[in-house]
Amino acid sequence: MQQNIVISGAMVYLLANFQYILATIKGRLKPNRMSWFLWSLAPFIAVVASLSTHFSWTQLPVFMSGMMPFLIFIGTFFSKEKYFELTRLDILCALTAILALVGWGGK
Repeated sequence: MQQNIVISGAMVYLLANFQYILATIKGRLKPNRMSWFLWSLAPFIAVVASLSTHFSWTQLPVFMSGMMPFLIFIGTFFSKEKYFELTRLDILCALTAILALVGWGGK
């Protein structure tokens, strides 16, 4: 019963983000690739770490919180209005995020 609620919530989350992904592919939105990729990393790392012990349906929401930013990141490559500029600020933010993830994983 509880797994049905978790699966339903994941499907609602997927549908809620579908319009954003579609708008990205159509070129109406130009999300920053670096940001969306980094937002997918922490949930994916958490899921992999938790799968090392056992599988639980409670991991699905965490997985979906990483999958949606990752799908948006992938959508930027299929966009009709492809645009990507890697600025110094992007690099600084990426390095900070990666250092934070390394620090988080080291605990």
